[in-house]
Amino acid sequence: MKYIATLLILLITLSAYSQDELKKRHDRLKALKVSYITERLDLSAQEAEKFWPIYNRYQSKLHDMRKELRAMFNNKDDISTDNKLSLSLIQKHLNTEEEKTLLLKSLVSDLKPILSSGKIWKLIRSEEGFRRKLIQEYRKRQKESNMP
Repeated sequence: MKYIATLLILLITLSAYSQDELKKRHDRLKALKVSYITERLDLSAQEAEKFWPIYNRYQSKLHDMRKELRAMFNNKDDISTDNKLSLSLIQKHLNTEEEKTLLLKSLVSDLKPILSSGKIWKLIRSEEGFRRKLIQEYRKRQKESNMP
């Protein structure tokens, strides 16, 4: 009985630790992204004061969309035999992509009074550049960890 209780406590502790580590990693990535975008856009203090609340709302909504889509696709291992389910998932994916496009259009519209169109374009390019840097860093670390 003691063994089971100890094992249960260990599992709970490990679960809490891993969730804490994931949150820390997420917070570090968010800070890196803020730094990356700030550097690329070269925002003035006035621009930054108005820009970040709008951009953070956009990111939050985008995160919620992605989370919802991931949840929907999880545990759908073999949908190839169920055409109705497959069509439903395809439609949901397409709807989400349309919502993301509308959300980006809304962001651009909200930022137009604050930033020049050049800085808005730099923002869009900076998001893509940050994503590419993350992927490159991930591949580099994978390569290093696989070396003998």
